[in-house]
Order: sequence, then C-alpha cells, then structure tokens
Amino acid sequence: MTYTSRQMDDKWYTQAGEEAQKGLQDWTKEALRENLVDVTFTKADGTTRIMKCTLNESFGAQIPVNNTSTTERKVNPDICSVWDTEKQAWRSFRWDRLQKVEIIQE
Repeated sequence: MTYTSRQMDDKWYTQAGEEAQKGLQDWTKEALRENLVDVTFTKADGTTRIMKCTLNESFGAQIPVNNTSTTERKVNPDICSVWDTEKQAWRSFRWDRLQKVEIIQE
C-alpha cells in the first residue's frame, strides 16, 4: 500500500510500539528524500506549525558538500532534521510531536 499522507492523534507516537514508531520514521524519511512534504507538528511553545520541507535537492534542499566544523554533532534519534523550503534553512521537529505528514508534490 502506498500512502500519500499519515495523520496521528497527539498521543499516537508515545503509545505506539517501537516497530510502529520505526515504521513511521522510515516512511516519513523516504517521503522527504523523494518529495516535497507538509509536516504538521506541535512546537515547544505548544503552537501547531505546518512546515513545507524536503530532503530532496531538486526541491531546493541545500545538502552540505563537506563539513568544515571541528566538532561533530551527536545524532539525536528523537529529532528529524529537514530543509524548510519557505525559510530556506535547516529546521527540525521531534518525532513525538508529529501530527501529520502529507506529500504535496512528487
């Protein structure tokens, strides 16, 4: 089955098992790598945000060629980093605050 969107209630992620969480993360990352996606999530201040984002260079994602920083960032598995096409900058959201993922352009 191919999904074009997935919507969750506010407690789905925290109540879902590890396998379901990984499935959602894998599906979302694949959608971001191939498409322009609307991601709806709750921000830290409690407001809801809809972000147009991608990981696909053909939609404008600025993938760094090399990292000249002397310190490496620790990967946080609770966070997904994406290219915000409206702000033209890298942004992130927490998996446990995700409400909806919708492919808006393939």
